[in-house]
Amino acid sequence: MLIRQPFQPYLTYFALVFTCLLTFFKGFDAVMNPFDYKSFITHYIGIPIYIFGYALYKCSSSLITLLHVLMGSDPKDRDGQVGRNGSIYWIPRIR
Repeated sequence: MLIRQPFQPYLTYFALVFTCLLTFFKGFDAVMNPFDYKSFITHYIGIPIYIFGYALYKCSSSLITLLHVLMGSDPKDRDGQVGRNGSIYWIPRIR
């Protein structure tokens, strides 16, 4: 059963718009007269870093399918060894 939280998805939309406005206006003094390129780079360097990281995530996330993720099958294989279908278990064995 799907549980829906109050104010969703509108609260998410509000957070996205608020974050975009905050990011845009936090370095507004860098673009005022006179234009200071050092201050502009300092204020807005996070935007291309975020876009690059998101693009890298989207490109690399398609390489791993859910069939290759082993979660909770054979407990004796969970010490970092290779599983039955060639996937690596990431859950360490608790001794």
